[in-house]
Amino acid sequence: MPTSLEFDHAAALYDRVAADIATVLGPPAAMLGAETVSGGMLGLVVEATLDAATANVASCIRDFQDSAALCRQRAEACREFAAEITTYHRDLDFWTADVAPDGVRIVPRPTRPTKPASWVEV
Repeated sequence: MPTSLEFDHAAALYDRVAADIATVLGPPAAMLGAETVSGGMLGLVVEATLDAATANVASCIRDFQDSAALCRQRAEACREFAAEITTYHRDLDFWTADVAPDGVRIVPRPTRPTKPASWVEV
């Protein structure tokens, strides 16, 4: 399972890919050079095809941005669980060492935190 650092890295990659794609995405008319003759039925087909391709690329950019956001959310969940586990181990060490002379434990045993999801790794 990926760790918070790996989720952060993946989010950065998704963001970079989305930004790279966005830099080459422009209006379809700008993709045609000055020497391009336009108009007629073929011009309409070309324009419609470029419009569809532009819409597909924009959709891909949104998908990469959504994936980056999901990775950031998962990285944060991993960090939160890591903090909970650290606290649990500290409390467990205290509990293990804190025994009264008569052998009775003064505080209740700490409860191990539950992973928020199967993909959480610390």
